[in-house]
Amino acid sequence: MLSFYLNAIANNTQGESATEH
Repeated sequence: MLSFYLNAIANNTQGESATEH
């Protein structure tokens, strides 16, 4: 589901700089 995909990205951006998107 999209929510899972977006959640994974959001979780990743929290740990690192949100430079990708």
